Amino acid sequence: MRAESERRCSDVVQPVGAGRRCCDGCAIIRPPRDGGIRYRGLTQEQVCVQVLPVDYEIEYICRASRVIVGPKVRKCLPNGTWTDLSQRSRCLLLCPRMWTSLENGRVSSWPLGPPVEGTVLHYSCLPGFILMGPNSTQCNKMGMWDTPKPVCRCESLLSYAAWPRTLGDTLSCRHPNEQPAAPPSSDSRGTLSCIM
Repeated sequence: MRAESERRCSDVVQPVGAGRRCCDGCAIIRPPRDGGIRYRGLTQEQVCVQVLPVDYEIEYICRASRVIVGPKVRKCLPNGTWTDLSQRSRCLLLCPRMWTSLENGRVSSWPLGPPVEGTVLHYSCLPGFILMGPNSTQCNKMGMWDTPKPVCRCESLLSYAAWPRTLGDTLSCRHPNEQPAAPPSSDSRGTLSCIM
């Protein structure tokens, strides 16, 4: 066996004589596309090894504006494999988070987690409001939503557009369980408001 100072990149990181052969451990695995691996506690020279010791943990990191989806940390097991290899780790672009909330409405996300490629959002409005725009959107691989963001409009405001109106007409939104107010006449005066 070579002296400690003569080790090359193909050797294991741990010192020889620790009760294990020099090659016990796990083979280096590749990082996800658009990502890298953080090797905790290793010097630059030790990072070029081919086998890492049992119980050693690696951490995946992603390039800017990307997030890790799947296991972020993997640990070397005594059987020479890494934890959670059946679960893929990917570095994906984030879609804008402003699509994940809706004024006067609700947004449900599938799957749960950060809004990345493949995330689908479903939109619905609170009582008294109508959804204007698509009721769902999907985050694509370019980090963009595939449809414009919808809005929830007050039902009364939508009906108001059909009424003859003059400056100062009165309008208010109401909860569906409340008694409806009479529509404003063309000669009414007041303020325009939407109250729930």
